[in-house]
Amino acid sequence: MLSIQEIYNEMDILLKEMDQEEAIEEVNLEFPPRKAEMQELLDTTDLDSYLKRYDEICKSDIETLMCFDLGSADELKEYIEKENISFDDLKTETVRATYELLENIIYEAEEDEY
Repeated sequence: MLSIQEIYNEMDILLKEMDQEEAIEEVNLEFPPRKAEMQELLDTTDLDSYLKRYDEICKSDIETLMCFDLGSADELKEYIEKENISFDDLKTETVRATYELLENIIYEAEEDEY
C-alpha cells in the first residue's frame, strides 16, 4: 500500500499533466470540495468521529469519497471491524479514494473537451 505522501505526490502529478484549459478549469471547480472533505476526514481523531463525518459526506454528495468502495458509514464500520482495519490504514484509504475521485473528475473533464 502506498503511503499518504506517495498518494499526494501522485495527485500532484495528475494535476500537472493536465493540458486542456477547459478541463483544468472544471477540475479546479470540482476537486477542491472533495479535497476539503478528505481533509475533514483526515482531521478526525477517532473512528466514531470519522464515521460520523463519512456518513454526512455520503448523504450530501452524489460524487463522494468511497473508502474501500463502501458507500455508507454502516457498511464501512462493518468492514473495518470484520477486516480489523487500523485507523491509520483507514486514513490512507481515504487519501487513495480521493486520488481515484480526482482521476474520475479529470477523465470526465477531458472527455467533455471532445
